[in-house]
Amino acid sequence: MPPYLSDSEVDGICRPLTQHFAQIRFLRRIGLRVERRPDGSPLVWRNDWERQHNGKPAGGPKWSKVA
Repeated sequence: MPPYLSDSEVDGICRPLTQHFAQIRFLRRIGLRVERRPDGSPLVWRNDWERQHNGKPAGGPKWSKVA
């Protein structure tokens, strides 16, 4: 298993966000240390993710309901 999360794992955590900048902003907001790859995609170390979330999925951003 690689020391960092794969693109598909990051996409699953950040769903429905698809833009790299938006994904990085969301991952930082939930408290992860995020680096940027040369192509602009987020790089999240697996140890940081497992330590913070104990392997449980974040479930994506929580959008507020418009009344």
